[in-house]
Amino acid sequence: QIESKTSQNLRDDFGMVPFHVVASSAKPSSDIFQTLIDTYPRESLSWKDWQNKRPIDYLCGNGSKNSHTLIQMVLQETVLSR
Repeated sequence: QIESKTSQNLRDDFGMVPFHVVASSAKPSSDIFQTLIDTYPRESLSWKDWQNKRPIDYLCGNGSKNSHTLIQMVLQETVLSR
């Protein structure tokens, strides 16, 4: 897991981490999302980008059929796993 990196080192120029990118894609992949969960710090699921959006905000606005599964994954990691 990536733990030694600071929040700034993990973000792109728009303040996004890979969770934001997958969550905003047309067909977000649960396999890729799970790999990111296994790799990136859990708190990065709550980080906001330059638009003040978290990955779950993108998922809630994503009309793909798989977004529901990814929302459940985020909630499992951020709420239920505490």
